[in-house]
Amino acid sequence: MQHQQIEDEIKRIISIALYQDLRDPAFQDMTITRVKVARDLQFADVRFTSRDTLNEVDVIEEKVNRAAKAFRGVLAKKLRIRKIPQLRFHYDKDILAEQRIEDVLNKIKAEQHDD
Repeated sequence: MQHQQIEDEIKRIISIALYQDLRDPAFQDMTITRVKVARDLQFADVRFTSRDTLNEVDVIEEKVNRAAKAFRGVLAKKLRIRKIPQLRFHYDKDILAEQRIEDVLNKIKAEQHDD
């Protein structure tokens, strides 16, 4: 399996596990945005966003990292690779920055269109 395929498959499996295997309400508003796996398969950095407005980002990140072993167990059952990486979850702040940039660009386009 190619490295990119491994990352894509981990993203897919964890995304499904959020809703089907680990039915924790804290994870229901989460979306897995990116997965980056080390070449030696030692670690996988999993980026996520959440629409959860009741908890702060740090609280959500802490909860999902506490559940990392459970997610790794799901991966071990469903992923056919020689070594299952340790999972490290991080809130994806890049997505927020990308959204802000897109909003600014759309505003500029709208202003130019009005002129």
